[in-house]
Amino acid sequence: MPDAATLAPATIRPATPADARDVALLWDMANAGHVASVFARVADGGRTWLDAAAAEIARPSGEMSWKNAVVAEAGGAVVGALVALRLAERISRVALMRLPPDQRAHYELLAKVHGAYLLRDIAVRPEHRGRGIGAALIDAGVARARAAGCGTLAVTTHETNAVFRRQLGKRGFREIDGTPVRQHARYAPESRWILLTRPVEGA
Repeated sequence: MPDAATLAPATIRPATPADARDVALLWDMANAGHVASVFARVADGGRTWLDAAAAEIARPSGEMSWKNAVVAEAGGAVVGALVALRLAERISRVALMRLPPDQRAHYELLAKVHGAYLLRDIAVRPEHRGRGIGAALIDAGVARARAAGCGTLAVTTHETNAVFRRQLGKRGFREIDGTPVRQHARYAPESRWILLTRPVEGA
């Protein structure tokens, strides 16, 4: 039987630096364990992958900065998170080719929606799913997109993430492109990342 924390209503709020480790765990969950494998390569001085990923989120700038995140809190615990930002900087072809293969595929897709508001990573802890928390986080992203003056929302996901794709379809997102994964801790190289978009208005 679910405990009181599981049943507690979730509150959506802006993230703070103190949420960095929780957001890092959810970031890894959203990427099927790939974040842990990437940050394990750069962790040093006795740090774990979680220490390294949390340090990235605790920074005041960068895509994964806490300033770009909102969290869902229930029973005093962070149970979901969304990292979202405007794709304001255009990555050059040279810079793109210098990226590791596991990052390049995503940025090749995102280059096609320059200026859009990207719902970069979204995750809800399994025991809290099915309660509308993911939808509430997406709504928070839509509000931020409007405030930033963006006309388009964008999301990337893996082609096998059927539940999330159905949810996005119900919110008006449509697939516009895809690219091979190339390298991932979980997904096969011949599988695809897909890019979905929708207008901000009406979202």
